[in-house]
Amino acid sequence: MITIVNEKDKQLNLKEMQSIVGGYIERRPDNVKIDGKSYDVIVNEEGLINNLPINEDILDKFGITVFGNAILIEGGLK
Repeated sequence: MITIVNEKDKQLNLKEMQSIVGGYIERRPDNVKIDGKSYDVIVNEEGLINNLPINEDILDKFGITVFGNAILIEGGLK
């Protein structure tokens, strides 16, 4: 699953992001572009350790391997 948060949307707080990814959050060093806009990729910090499945949506669309749910935040974390 991918959750996309645009700049005009209500920004998620830490607990909301942790709820979506199912644990501690980590900002990936990769940024992705959608329609020319840059997004930070937020994932579960322990996704690989906890044997979460590969996020096929992120892999197919952006070529990034992440485990579990991901959040894309336009303009990055604030």
